[in-house]
Amino acid sequence: VKEKNYIMKFVIVFLLVGGISSAFGQNSYLDSDPYLDSANWHIEKGQYTEALKDYNKALEISPDIADIYVYRGFAYHNLGQYDEALKDYNKALEFNPNFAVAYSSRGNVYHDLGQYAETLIDYTKALEINPDDADVYFNRGVVYSSLFDFQEALKDYNKALEFNPDISFAYAYRGVAKYMLGIDGCPDIKKAESLGFTVTPAMKAICN
Repeated sequence: VKEKNYIMKFVIVFLLVGGISSAFGQNSYLDSDPYLDSANWHIEKGQYTEALKDYNKALEISPDIADIYVYRGFAYHNLGQYDEALKDYNKALEFNPNFAVAYSSRGNVYHDLGQYAETLIDYTKALEINPDDADVYFNRGVVYSSLFDFQEALKDYNKALEFNPDISFAYAYRGVAKYMLGIDGCPDIKKAESLGFTVTPAMKAICN
């Protein structure tokens, strides 16, 4: 599913290009650990089982760093080991109760499990801590759309695009939400397509 792929994609961005650098900056260990370098390389290649081995070694050396549990939880999530992923995100939050990415990542697992109430709680908590995260606004909007609450979905897509006007998916989903609310969604569908989003026939029908 496209929204699921996007949810996973933004976590990869956090892991690989420093999206949670503000949380990591205080841990010099994370800047120099070869196991993490190796694990993140495996993540980039989609080699999640190999990444797990390196994260396990990193945790043997430093078992009290929340960030590594989030890393490993992401690997477990991609392997479909949802219970293990949840354990790691819970552990991360034990060490750092204000870790926004741990909440949003745990919310991603709940999303894949179809536990939307729990998903909304975690996304909302993540946004309380980091209120300018466009990706989490988009993801929460997807959940509201799944629940047919298009009014709340529209608010979240608007916020996502306020903070990042280049999210093609957000335009597409906002266009659908507008259509479901009796508002012209065609401009958003066209904008999404102009940004490279593959518009479905059903979305194109909104413009007819």
